[in-house]
Amino acid sequence: MKPVRINEVRLNGVPLDPEALDRGRLALQPEAGTNELVVDAVMRFRNDGEGLHRSVDPADGRHYVYGMSFMDAAPSIFASFDQPDLKAPYTFHVRAPRDWTVIGNAPGEQVEPGVWELEQTQPLSTYFVTLVAGPRHVVQTEHDGIRLGLTARQSIAGALDHDAEEILTVTKQSFDEFHRLFDERYPFGDYHRAFVPDFNAGAMENPGCVTLRDPYIFTSRGHPGRALPPRLDDRARAGPPVVRQHHHAEVVGRPVAQRVLRGVHGQPGHRRRDGVRRRSGSGTPTSGGNGDCSPTPARPRTRWPATAPRTPWPRCRTSMASPTRRARASSSSSTHGSGTRCSSEA
Repeated sequence: MKPVRINEVRLNGVPLDPEALDRGRLALQPEAGTNELVVDAVMRFRNDGEGLHRSVDPADGRHYVYGMSFMDAAPSIFASFDQPDLKAPYTFHVRAPRDWTVIGNAPGEQVEPGVWELEQTQPLSTYFVTLVAGPRHVVQTEHDGIRLGLTARQSIAGALDHDAEEILTVTKQSFDEFHRLFDERYPFGDYHRAFVPDFNAGAMENPGCVTLRDPYIFTSRGHPGRALPPRLDDRARAGPPVVRQHHHAEVVGRPVAQRVLRGVHGQPGHRRRDGVRRRSGSGTPTSGGNGDCSPTPARPRTRWPATAPRTPWPRCRTSMASPTRRARASSSSSTHGSGTRCSSEA
């Protein structure tokens, strides 16, 4: 973990020395069987698009928060065993300003003004855990028993409403096709897509709550009476839906893909650029998909033409008024799995 301050650490009820934290790691001596680790710490809001990012919309001065745990940013949000194959369910209890909406990897509700309780998630790697909070504009509907949500800053609410019908229509069609193709239901409860500012990637396929950079919501439609050139117009109209559904596919298809990799190939591995598949820990190539062990010829390298520099999108200014937050996390583990409960005040 990467705290501002540790208030208390207890392992099976026994206090540990917070000063023992060394470069973000705390050595533990667990007992055989089930153990409980409770950490009470103050963590820092960040402004670099990672961890728990807090920003202020320059259009109206409203504050917004979102979590980006990929790749190793989770320990700056909560104490964790930050190893991708150690998956655990998470339960979040959140206190936030009364006019804020809180969304996470699992369905949640506001149980009293400013207090949100989120259901326990499916077992997740730490880098998939997220929270999105703020006075956000939300568009919701339901399809085939799945609650679908879109959310963005209040200052671009009109632009989101303009695109919402198209986005949700494609989403519903995608769910129908994925359910038909995989013959397996979507397992993560609600499906939200949160368009967030200052995002370092195109999107992050967090189960239950995909985060996307909010310039994918077009806030400018061009000069009245003057259309974009056809090629640019096609790119502008096609690009964001493709990106949105690409990450939708990753969320829905991941459980199936993991079983395919384990069941068909027998063990994890990766496909090289030359088409030869090599098993982990082995120098022996396996079939590249053509039934034998012969390499697949490499494709010729494509030289792409140079493009003009992109015009930067406006960025939200970061708030320094509230640089820290208090987080409390408790974990229990055994040979059968582990769980994490987190509470946060924003």
